[in-house]
Amino acid sequence: MAQILSLEKVRSDPLRCPGIGRDSENPKTLVIYLNRRATDDEMRFLHEVLQRAAPSAPKDD
Repeated sequence: MAQILSLEKVRSDPLRCPGIGRDSENPKTLVIYLNRRATDDEMRFLHEVLQRAAPSAPKDD
């Protein structure tokens, strides 16, 4: 059964990203490590930020 994320917990513990890594089985996959479970709204926000930022990322030569 799905775990319920308390709104109070979200307010008291701001979302942070202590790290990011690669998936060893899929070179196109990034793994984002967060300090807590992200809400659906936070995931949508992060997705939008990545979509906008990706085209501006440095290119390997």
